[in-house]
Amino acid sequence: MTPPERIVVFYSADADYAARLRAARRAFPDARITAVIPATQTLSDGERACVDHVHAAEPAAYSPVRVRRFLGFLRALRAMRADLFIVMFDSLRLGLLGAAARPRRLVCWDGEMRIIPIPRCVLLVATRAAVRVVVGHLRWLVRAARIYGPDLWHQPPLDHSRPEGKVSPRERRFLNRLDRLRRPPTPDA
Repeated sequence: MTPPERIVVFYSADADYAARLRAARRAFPDARITAVIPATQTLSDGERACVDHVHAAEPAAYSPVRVRRFLGFLRALRAMRADLFIVMFDSLRLGLLGAAARPRRLVCWDGEMRIIPIPRCVLLVATRAAVRVVVGHLRWLVRAARIYGPDLWHQPPLDHSRPEGKVSPRERRFLNRLDRLRRPPTPDA
């Protein structure tokens, strides 16, 4: 595989953007690297030294609610003709945005600097996200079955206190949510 000539690195607020820009420059010293950042954000001198071009977009352009601005933003991303499009998080929104830009390769460079390939097809990105949701709900039900036993729907609500008296807030929220789900529907008066 030939090294990418044009790389687009999409900014995300919670990620260490500078480390990823430096790593991209080290990995591909001859590539043209474009940083896509919100117009409200500025790059430091160290970050700016790692990129060849900065594309500042209005934050409103990131959202498909404002259709014209969003389509203009997509046109600008497509005009970059990226060989490699890098996002910081493997989320539905960033995956769809990256796939809509039509790069040759779309990857997520996560917090541990692992490279996770993302499908370039918008339909596959959406399907992948739907499968994650279904798997998450199935895990939730398996966890509930382990707590309540085989007769999940016909037991009275559990006493959420443990003998040692330690129930984490997250576990308490989970158990309360499960109890609300298990309550029989009340007849309308």
